[in-house]
Amino acid sequence: MMTREQLIWAISEMENDVDRKNIAAHDQAQRVVIARLEAEHKDLVLRNKLLRDRPDLPLERIQAYDEVITKVEQQAKENKTMREALQLLYDTQNGCPLPKYEADWNRAMELAARALREKVTGA
Repeated sequence: MMTREQLIWAISEMENDVDRKNIAAHDQAQRVVIARLEAEHKDLVLRNKLLRDRPDLPLERIQAYDEVITKVEQQAKENKTMREALQLLYDTQNGCPLPKYEADWNRAMELAARALREKVTGA
């Protein structure tokens, strides 16, 4: 027959065994989840690399493309507006306002004429 202390110790050992088994099962489940997540991560990294390295990847799928196109369109509108303003100023000039500004005025008109002659791209 077991003494009370021996019975308490045996029950405690059984509880510890159950706890150890539960912990071991939990640890194993966590290892499985970690392994699955690592595999998924590696797969996503490889897919991302594949998509980025593909020469046939449509530019429209890249977010930066949209940002660049928007900026180019804005700059084209600004360029068109400035060219129209420059053309209007150039067309309405009827000579230098004061002789002391003649050199600067001639240089400005030369630059305006050159800028207006250049081919406009993106507008």
